[in-house]
Amino acid sequence: MKQDNFKKQLVIYLAIIFLFNAGLLFAQEGGGTQDAGTEFELRLENSDGAPVTNAMVYGNEGSLVFFPDNDGRVKVAVEQGSVLLIEGSGWASTEIDLSKDKIPSVVVLEKAAVYLDKNETLGLPMGMEVSRRNNTGAISKVDVEKLKHYPDPLLSNTMQGLGLGLTVVMNAGGMNNNPAALYLRGLPRMSGNEVLTIVDGIERPINDLIPEEIESIELLKDATSKIAYGSRAANGILMITTRRGEANRRVIKASADYGIGQATRLPDFINSYDYSRLYNEARLNDGLTPLYSEEDIEGYKNSSGPNDFRYPDVDYHDYFLKSYTNYSKFTTEFSGGNKGARYAAVGGFLQSKGLEAEGRTPTNTRFNFRGNLDVKINEMISGNMGVAVVVDNRERASLNHSEVFSALSSHRPNEYPVIIDEGIMPKDSLGTPALGTSFDKSNNLYGDLKYGGYNKAQYISGQTNFGLDFDLGSVVEGLEANAYVTFDNYFFGSEVQNKSAATYARRFIQTPEGEDSIALFELNRANYNDDIELASNENYRNAGYFGGFSYNNSFGVHELDMDLGYFFFQREVKGIDQDLKTANTYFRTNYAFDNRYVAELGLSYMGSDKFDEGNRYELFPAAGLGWVVSEEDFMAGNNIFDYLKLKASAGILGYDASTPHYLYEKRWEDTGNVSFGEQNNNNQGKVSFGQEASPGLDWEKSREINVGLEGVGFNYKLMFELNYFNELRYDIIQYASAEYPELYGKWYPYKNIGEVKNQGIELQVNWQDQIEAFSYSIGANVLWSKNEIIEQNEVDHPDQYLRTTGESTDAMYGYVSEGLFGKGVDIDGHPHQAFGDYQDGDIAYKDLNNDGIIDNRDQKMLGNSFPRTSLGLDISLKYKGWGLYALGTASLGMSSWLNNSYYWMNGEGKYSSMAMDRYHSANNPGGNYPRLTTTSGSNNYRNSDFWMENTSFFRLKNLELSYTFNNRNMSALARKVKIYARGSNLLVVSEVDDLDPEALNAGVNNYPVLSFITGGISVSF
Repeated sequence: MKQDNFKKQLVIYLAIIFLFNAGLLFAQEGGGTQDAGTEFELRLENSDGAPVTNAMVYGNEGSLVFFPDNDGRVKVAVEQGSVLLIEGSGWASTEIDLSKDKIPSVVVLEKAAVYLDKNETLGLPMGMEVSRRNNTGAISKVDVEKLKHYPDPLLSNTMQGLGLGLTVVMNAGGMNNNPAALYLRGLPRMSGNEVLTIVDGIERPINDLIPEEIESIELLKDATSKIAYGSRAANGILMITTRRGEANRRVIKASADYGIGQATRLPDFINSYDYSRLYNEARLNDGLTPLYSEEDIEGYKNSSGPNDFRYPDVDYHDYFLKSYTNYSKFTTEFSGGNKGARYAAVGGFLQSKGLEAEGRTPTNTRFNFRGNLDVKINEMISGNMGVAVVVDNRERASLNHSEVFSALSSHRPNEYPVIIDEGIMPKDSLGTPALGTSFDKSNNLYGDLKYGGYNKAQYISGQTNFGLDFDLGSVVEGLEANAYVTFDNYFFGSEVQNKSAATYARRFIQTPEGEDSIALFELNRANYNDDIELASNENYRNAGYFGGFSYNNSFGVHELDMDLGYFFFQREVKGIDQDLKTANTYFRTNYAFDNRYVAELGLSYMGSDKFDEGNRYELFPAAGLGWVVSEEDFMAGNNIFDYLKLKASAGILGYDASTPHYLYEKRWEDTGNVSFGEQNNNNQGKVSFGQEASPGLDWEKSREINVGLEGVGFNYKLMFELNYFNELRYDIIQYASAEYPELYGKWYPYKNIGEVKNQGIELQVNWQDQIEAFSYSIGANVLWSKNEIIEQNEVDHPDQYLRTTGESTDAMYGYVSEGLFGKGVDIDGHPHQAFGDYQDGDIAYKDLNNDGIIDNRDQKMLGNSFPRTSLGLDISLKYKGWGLYALGTASLGMSSWLNNSYYWMNGEGKYSSMAMDRYHSANNPGGNYPRLTTTSGSNNYRNSDFWMENTSFFRLKNLELSYTFNNRNMSALARKVKIYARGSNLLVVSEVDDLDPEALNAGVNNYPVLSFITGGISVSF
């Protein structure tokens, strides 16, 4: 029923799109007929009178484009009354309204004044803007064009290395289900540190977008820039503004990409021959007799392959994975308009296919549409509307990607023959072969993929914005009002068809006569029913509304910018009684004097229903100062800085995103049933005490300081920004268990206990220049951050090195290893290790407290898991039509535990190639890996510096080679054609050389990191 309702809502969205397209038609028509045409010639010059040849003249609402010759002369033929728009790389845009202005013979173009132009703005929440020159805070832009170089359906994965202060951490996940974690300026608190994403004024999933939909991305990092959004913004805001049409500039563009991808690194496992030898060794290590005879070992050595009935040898990655996968993407873009109406519409189709070679190939097909329309209703009122729809269809076999790769990494090479020969067991009536399995694993991976049914999932999102803008300049000069409402709906549903083929386990029995006999045991019966079941049905809605006033005016040397507004946001999730609600009233004022001195004040009255009535609303302040040093007289005549500004901001923000609901109430929980009666058939519900009341809880707060320097130098070739930030997150709400003795029971209250200090430095530098037909740009951004726990819910350990207070929140605690017993460490006389049996070949640990016993009190801080430094390096080279772009990223100063099944091998598990380097006094005395064991290996397999690896890395993230044809022949259909070849994840440099250092589980229990080679074409009409 819910799915049907959502499909009805989707129909409504599509109807809106239809009406929207009608609006586009109106915008293109311009609402009336045009006058007769006119022809003339003009010359484009710079301020020195030299011709400008790299600009374009748009006419007839952008439908016509005219190019200058080598002398800067342009022959123009447009309709009378048209507006000419003149644009070019490095030049400020110029408009000429032929209905009002005389036709000029010469147009002087001004250099685009980066940082110096008041019209160059930075975005703020609620549609506010601040000129870059008057900004006192820390706001960085991400170059949207660079996102298009990386072929990934998930936008979060394209952003690594491209934002100042942004750390992007790749995750291991299923195909197109591995969104990166995004952090601004490191880790401000113990957990829940990810950035807040806002799209067109409201919280929305970042991975619903494709780069072609986006106009701008801003990273809001300091108190003055974040405070207006309220109680969920303290971790930083990644603010996305989608594309809107520009008057008198028409864009019609289509792009197509196709490529192939392959795993950068896959785990390496040993074959059946080596496994049988090493497993025998493990049994001997444990005092057991060998399992495999010499005949068995020789049989595995000469195995015929994966279907060898007696001695199977299955290379699971080779058998079940293709060497490459496919990726394709198609997009269309339309935008333009006039003074009365502007439009933008973007459509996208993306398809990815999986690596699985057997059965149903996993396929992900996604459709995106976004349209924005702006209409001038009259001289005072303008309206705007935005619609976005995403339909994401996923189809795969019954096993998800994690289950497939976990099976690849856990099914032993000699576990079972994949397919049993027909001479031993014939096919069934449907032609399905008998499939092998083992008593340890009853499922056959081949059967699950090929005969196990399917899973089809669909994700649909619909997003809408409606707004009105009021120009109240006739009442008060510079006064405007605006309001908007948003409504989003998200649905995820899946259906499954569960089938199974028969599987058989083997047992080889020797008869009294000494002959071998085979016994087959059916562990799974065949199930070929065609029943389809609904596996999931999830739905949630977002709604928000906003209203506010803005004032901007100049009085001589004084410039004043003020904003006042109210915002409300609500999220309703199916199956959860308590909706997320947040409200915020804010005031902001920015004052600039004589184009040199800037002061800003922001106040936010935040509201949250997560606190009791006395604490639901609180006022938070932020303030900033700026000094444009380059405007001072003592800087006149300097040949280095074209622009230089000092800035500082400070403030206190409230934060409730990690605070649960109803902590201020005593709570009881439904905990099942209790059975009564002689036969226990009288069931009554049971209610248990679940939470102690914690009245009077206050807001978690963030005290933030930012000091920065930004500038432009060497005749606009150098641009840089440097910021130091210091944040104290305090009054963090924690369970106060450390304050009470255990006899109190387990029901402790919550209190405002935690404090975390986070500080760091971020730097961005870019150098660009042009030498005749050759231009280049080289840029770098770097972030260093480190936090420290000042206070938390922690008992006072007698061994101070066990305390986490005073360390970073990502600190890694473990044992200090001394090596392997029998290899430089004498087991005799060594302090007792209280982790189970151990012998030569096991890890020896250090007794930190010198009590003669090594136990959990002998751990210490060994390293940290989050990168201390994040780095992005990019270079762009252009010569005539040729272009070369490269992006390198690095995460430095971090470590990881090597503790997945690839490294920790024990029991009956599969052996990776690491086992070949195990220690054995006779067979491999130089081995560096602990001895093999059939037990759990409790002494060895625990976190210690033996298993801690430096996972710092440098990755060649993107590489693009392109050629662009600029067609100046107006009779041609295409104005510009760009062809390109791209590569992604081409190289990684790290101390980890067997798995990916950024995602150690990739390829082990989920999809590997993929490297893509793609080719494409982009055509502008």
